[in-house]
Amino acid sequence: MRRSYRRGALNTLILLFPVVGLAVSGCAATQVKQVWLDEAYPQGKLQNVLVLAAAENSTVQREIESQFAKRFRERGIKVTEGFRVLPVDQLPAHDARDVVIAKVRELGVDSVLVIQRDSGRAENEYIPGMTIQSGFGYYGGAGVAVVASSAPTAPTTQGYSHTDKFFGMRTQLFDAGTEKIVWFMRTETKVDGPLQEQIKPYVTLVSQKLFNEKLFP
Repeated sequence: MRRSYRRGALNTLILLFPVVGLAVSGCAATQVKQVWLDEAYPQGKLQNVLVLAAAENSTVQREIESQFAKRFRERGIKVTEGFRVLPVDQLPAHDARDVVIAKVRELGVDSVLVIQRDSGRAENEYIPGMTIQSGFGYYGGAGVAVVASSAPTAPTTQGYSHTDKFFGMRTQLFDAGTEKIVWFMRTETKVDGPLQEQIKPYVTLVSQKLFNEKLFP
């Protein structure tokens, strides 16, 4: 479902880079929560993209950017990973915007894909204990019922609490010339498993949705 999404331009977002952390664990599923597209933007216009993942962890940054870059290259689209030219953890807070804008112009890219951590949530569930009874029974017809005696009941299991954690991600595509958002997607991922099992499915989902919009050739 598409909804109107009005946010600041690229320069506003870039100012958040030094303070926005991206801590990623594994996932069992990623769901699309919101998608927005500038439907007036020409299809097939973009051909050269810079991918920037705002992450305090340089390993996570490299993995996300590399996975996105792989998808772009598979389609013959020129792409540059941010960690190769602009390590986010090395950007000075006071002039981050100027540094990024200068690099965008130097590279001659026509678009910038920005990946950031969004708000997360936790979902608590209580699993009650249960009593397991072994044995068998037989119920006859015609008003006659015969029940075999069962073995002693097993000990009652203890109830316990279970917490599912979810984290959100924002993926935004900017026109490098106007610094305006062209496409936006917000996703939510359930944390469940190691890092290596999380990033690829997330990137695959997002890149497929992005390419379906035909903003790139």
